[in-house]
Amino acid sequence: THALMYLTCAQKNLFGLIYGLNKASWHVRASNPLVFAEAYNDFYGAVLNSFQNKTMIHICDGIIGLEKEGPSTGGSPKEANVILASLDAVSLDRVAIEVTGLDYHKFILNKIANDRNLGVGNLKDIEVVGMKISDFNDLKFIPANNPLSIRGLRLLKYKSLRNLILEHPTINKTKCLKCGECAKICPPKAMKITTGTFPNLDKKDCIRCWCCAEVCPINAIAKSKRPLLGKILLKY
Repeated sequence: THALMYLTCAQKNLFGLIYGLNKASWHVRASNPLVFAEAYNDFYGAVLNSFQNKTMIHICDGIIGLEKEGPSTGGSPKEANVILASLDAVSLDRVAIEVTGLDYHKFILNKIANDRNLGVGNLKDIEVVGMKISDFNDLKFIPANNPLSIRGLRLLKYKSLRNLILEHPTINKTKCLKCGECAKICPPKAMKITTGTFPNLDKKDCIRCWCCAEVCPINAIAKSKRPLLGKILLKY
């Protein structure tokens, strides 16, 4: 599970082709999940074009998965006992959603890829060999808190609304090591730290990419509660 993209599996794994901290800068250019998903599929399309004369095999080791606030230590390990493999990352991820019992309608990365014909995201068009998806009906992963629908994500193009409707990173000062990794990774530099102090977040600049939580070595960063206005607007 993934706090920003709902699920991280075969397709998003290729984000690792972007080296170093350059990955973080993408969150500044594409500062909400819907825009990021569109931009990522631009990248994925470029990868497919670059390797069009090659055979790509995507393998997902799902013996142990992660649920809740993934992909960092905020998530919880969960036995899934499955290995998935495919020549199509989009198809693999579509099957992974079904196997884990998550909601495909909230997996916008995959829906956009399917709409752009970058892979096969329609389950009825995917041939599954080996065990059946129905063999995993009892396997239910818990998603990250408060995943947003596509309709809700469209509200986030208004920067002024973020602090009014979205959660933000909070620091657990009883755990925090003051190591500064969160400030170092923060794409918009909204998280700041000075030597010997706890990190401080400027909420108006925070783009809710959750990179800070992902790199925290001891899970000292969590989501705040969603503001009341956000609960109302993003529900209806």
